Amino acid sequence: HGSGSLPGRSGQGVIAFLGSLWVIAGYGDSGPLNDVYRMDNPADASWRLATSAAFATGARYDIKVALHRGQLWAAGGDQPRFSPELYRSSDGAQWSLVPVTGLPVFAKTGAVFSMGGLLWHLTDGSSQKCNVSVDGVQWNAFPSAVPMVLSFFMSAKLGANFLTTGGERNDGLYVSTELSLVGNPGFRCL
Repeated sequence: HGSGSLPGRSGQGVIAFLGSLWVIAGYGDSGPLNDVYRMDNPADASWRLATSAAFATGARYDIKVALHRGQLWAAGGDQPRFSPELYRSSDGAQWSLVPVTGLPVFAKTGAVFSMGGLLWHLTDGSSQKCNVSVDGVQWNAFPSAVPMVLSFFMSAKLGANFLTTGGERNDGLYVSTELSLVGNPGFRCL
């Protein structure tokens, strides 16, 4: 494992985990990346390589990451075509492919996040769907998805809310405050 600077990239997953900032995969000078770096102390901004081979099925970029039940989750990504795969890690260095049921097979991951004891998965673009899981293995379609058809939207969890903004065909901000396994997720345009 090396230390020092983080190699340049775009389309990486970024998340805080185990008191460190983690950068997962991405697209670098040589193409899609399969590495994971961590920074333990922002004061010295020194990065350490956690693994150079995170995903058994190959390098990827435009990956979405979440923290759920004490584990890191990495969903989707392009390799160069989009991947519907889901990986998890308890330490950031060792990653396992999760055998899932109920997720759309040919859909690009738009967002993955943990809220209300559930792991949420939103697909991107015209096939937009919303799925939820307790364990990350068995997935169920959420009865009402986000009322938009967007590609390349950005998202973040803020307190009890999940926000999306931007996208190829809409620049509104959507918020959900009633997230539960049953009922309407309550997305609305602000």
